[in-house]
Amino acid sequence: MSRVPSFPCGPSRRAACPNDILRSALFAAIQGKGREYFKHKLLASYDGVQIRYTGEQLDQSDLDVWEQAIHLARLEPLGAACYFNAHAFLRAIKRSAGKSDYLWLQSVITRLQACVVEITRHRKSMGAAL
Repeated sequence: MSRVPSFPCGPSRRAACPNDILRSALFAAIQGKGREYFKHKLLASYDGVQIRYTGEQLDQSDLDVWEQAIHLARLEPLGAACYFNAHAFLRAIKRSAGKSDYLWLQSVITRLQACVVEITRHRKSMGAAL
């Protein structure tokens, strides 16, 4: 019986994030207000890695949501839908669970779905929506 591939993360309780992303300006240290829209913008990154980004600028709170989503999806087969409870999701990233927090979470998920990231590492390119 063949094993269905899953997301390449460990079993830890803490979300994992690829080093190429953490060492870049993809999830910038900015305030969420006044986000810019980028079209195929080359972001700051480290030696040997280029990241081009299209979409509304991402910040550190977007990273929190992305890491938690990866954490929840790590046990699901690749390509499968991953369902979660918004209240538990917000609590897991240490946020309140009021109406404004649910609306905030929805806006972050929409922003993450609408962007495209292209990573070139030592001349090998990968592109995907987050």
